[in-house]
Amino acid sequence: YGQRKEESSKSKRVMKRAKSQLDAVTSGKGVVGGDAELKLEMYENALHCPINKHLWKDTILMRCYHMHSKKAIWDNYNKRNRKCPTCKLPYTKDDIKPIFLGNLENEEE
Repeated sequence: YGQRKEESSKSKRVMKRAKSQLDAVTSGKGVVGGDAELKLEMYENALHCPINKHLWKDTILMRCYHMHSKKAIWDNYNKRNRKCPTCKLPYTKDDIKPIFLGNLENEEE
């Protein structure tokens, strides 16, 4: 439990930092130069679902604290493949929780 809580806390810090840096870059107040584009790409990749790469991470599995798109989690669940796509830990419907990362919205669900 302690490790999962630590991973969740770390994920929240990474997401908060990514969002603030993304806001800074898009508002014109952020880092300038080639490094900024590289960082932006890195943070965008961190925010996208590893299964459906065109969708944002918007759902967390409370059992293991891994984040994926709602579509990836529910597709697995509905196919009775109720294991986390990342660590393969089994999950139940009660473990699926939405997360909010600012203005990031998936267009297709």
